[in-house]
Amino acid sequence: TMADMQVKSSTLIDGNYRGVNTWYSSLVVDLEGGKAVTKESSGASREMKLEFGNLGEADAEIVKTTGQNCYNIKFSMNFGEMEFAELGVVREDGLHVTMKGMVGISMLEWMTEEEAAALEAYGEPIEAPLCPYKIQPDNLGKFLW
Repeated sequence: TMADMQVKSSTLIDGNYRGVNTWYSSLVVDLEGGKAVTKESSGASREMKLEFGNLGEADAEIVKTTGQNCYNIKFSMNFGEMEFAELGVVREDGLHVTMKGMVGISMLEWMTEEEAAALEAYGEPIEAPLCPYKIQPDNLGKFLW
């Protein structure tokens, strides 16, 4: 039963987190405001609400990875009229979160301000992406129907 399950209350630490196997590249956590802001590789950002506590029985893979039986953090956001949520487990040190979301098992790893700036600066300019192909605007190639 839920009452028998052990919930370790771990405190997430304010700051920047690198997304591993997530749809966003990083996340900035503001505990006082009860929110987090995603940063996508496209430059877009979205605000998420944070919720802590016993949030239900964790997925078997999360239990195996973290050793905790219950989720203790929920990230939620709205896409128009639809709410999207990911449940996770904050590790005891507050520096890592393991989640089960729309792309499977993913993680958040705390990083320094310098690491966050380097991650944000990494990438290709959208105006001139790097690619191994010769640019030939007059040669449209073959069209298949």
